[in-house]
Amino acid sequence: MKLAIIRKQYTPFGGAERFIQALARHLATQGVSITLVSSAWNGPFVSGVRWMKADAGGLTRFGRDRSFEKSVKKVLSENRFDIIQSHERIVGADIYRLGDGIHQGWLDRYRRDLPAWRRLLSMADPFHRQKVSVEAVISRDPKVHFVANSQLVRDELKAYYQVSEQQISVIRNGVDTNYFRPPSDNERRSCRDRMGIDANALLVSAIGSGYRRKGFFELVRSFADLPELTLCIAGKDKLEESLKQLINQMHLSKRIRVLGATHDVRSIYWASDVFCLPSLYDPSSNAVLEALSAGLPVVTTANVGTAFEINQSGAGVICLRNSESIRIAIEHAFAQRAKMSKQARTLAQGFSQEEAVKEWLSLYQQTIRNRAGAHHAQ
Repeated sequence: MKLAIIRKQYTPFGGAERFIQALARHLATQGVSITLVSSAWNGPFVSGVRWMKADAGGLTRFGRDRSFEKSVKKVLSENRFDIIQSHERIVGADIYRLGDGIHQGWLDRYRRDLPAWRRLLSMADPFHRQKVSVEAVISRDPKVHFVANSQLVRDELKAYYQVSEQQISVIRNGVDTNYFRPPSDNERRSCRDRMGIDANALLVSAIGSGYRRKGFFELVRSFADLPELTLCIAGKDKLEESLKQLINQMHLSKRIRVLGATHDVRSIYWASDVFCLPSLYDPSSNAVLEALSAGLPVVTTANVGTAFEINQSGAGVICLRNSESIRIAIEHAFAQRAKMSKQARTLAQGFSQEEAVKEWLSLYQQTIRNRAGAHHAQ
């Protein structure tokens, strides 16, 4: 089976890219020939997986998206694949995985708290208009099968675009529970020593790119009333200096550290007591799954794809996206830390990578059978 996976750009710190790596690594052992089509792929390659470049030139986000779409179509026309699986909003794929969720759903949340003038600017932005337009075109294609990574995305796909239940599969992100496991006392101590964290500190961690969307500014503000706690924030973002300025203005630099981009996220989980991700919109955060698997209680919002399971299982606390609610939720997580830690690990073990790969393979086989049936009917 020859499979093409489309993702515009690889960033070593992105959850979507870590998902593609894990999926490709498992599928390669099942005899699936995988080609990654992207404008850049800067991270580690997986044995047996090849990369094909699709240019994404241009001075604006809109221009780069259009350039990438044209380049992808050229690559696909010059190569034969059994299945085309897109992780981007591109017309013509057999399978569209909505790892980034519904763009209109994100926009509705984003615009909710904007002043009127910024809301109007956002509505006139050709980048957003193109994203929503392509999303709508894809939703009307009866040949596309949609893969949502959470019930949140499935429900929004139906609500915004009336896609039928038969066209949607929910395949949740998997997590490597052997790698992201609770640490031993020595491992925890060693990670703290390397990070310069006191052995007795009560540490909250947060990991992600897109500081505003992830709610890191609100998280920092919550620490004004959490004097006993320490916070580490990791992830690459253009607003890193702005976040550091806020920390300095609030005189919190002794208790809050911004680590920037890091490849070793496991060490951060192992050094931590609680994980917090108060996102505006996160269809299914890999960082949340990894933190749960490492045995950390998770504080997050209802706009994160795993929030329902976290709330039902008692593996964490659901908060609103404001500093006061975040503060209360973090305090509650620490008060129930021992119990929530066990529930977190148990919940994560239900997100098996092996099971996710089986579901993907089943979908590929069904896609090929459906295509054969359609040809036979003609």
